[in-house]
Amino acid sequence: MNPGRRTDHATLLCAGLVLGLCGCAASNTTHRQGQGSAGTGGGSTASPDAGAQASPAADGGKTGSASGDGAVGSASSDGAVGMFVPRSDLDKTAKFDWTESLPGQGTCKPGKYTGTFMCDYKQDGPDGGAAPDASVIAMVSGPVTLTLQKSMSGEFLEISDGKLDGVAMGVISFSSMLSGRLDCTTLKFSAKAVMGSYALGGLLPLGTFDGSLIGMFDTQTLTLKGEWALKAGAGSCRGPWTASYTP
Repeated sequence: MNPGRRTDHATLLCAGLVLGLCGCAASNTTHRQGQGSAGTGGGSTASPDAGAQASPAADGGKTGSASGDGAVGSASSDGAVGMFVPRSDLDKTAKFDWTESLPGQGTCKPGKYTGTFMCDYKQDGPDGGAAPDASVIAMVSGPVTLTLQKSMSGEFLEISDGKLDGVAMGVISFSSMLSGRLDCTTLKFSAKAVMGSYALGGLLPLGTFDGSLIGMFDTQTLTLKGEWALKAGAGSCRGPWTASYTP
């Protein structure tokens, strides 16, 4: 055989052996890497699209999703959901105030009304009315209680139970029932004293009196307010009164 041919064959044989050894080494290295990955993942095999699932740390430890209004939520690297982040163009100082209203506000409301009255008792003049320059003999004051209920027509609120009590000079007591109504159309209130009497110490009768209450109803505050006029003996008493809805 030609010596040159033997040399060529020997060269090719050596090259083939080298390539075979390199391929085996590469195969063993790949196999060891696959086993290492499986051990780290708890024995699981990596899916073909594992490369598409980025680690939370790859983008700074957060994964986000944008909502329709541009607000972005975020999750930390351990999976906890973060705080909601409002849009930057919203006014963070904006406040909303709701005005509280009373039940039945804006209407002619039936129910119980409580309040007070006061007046200055003065000597009457020659014409029977209080003298303009008359001095005050006594100040009368006390509570007013009214229970209003709708009339059959619903146009009025009528007093079903009303009472006025007062004290003058600490020893003279005044008391009377009240009868009247509130016009829900005009919001005008009018009432009069019924069986009014006053006594010394509440025991010794001194006489009787009559009187009237006039006023207006405020549908927003559910309050009755007006003037009280009392006539007793040789004098009369005028002054303000008020009563508010009591739930």
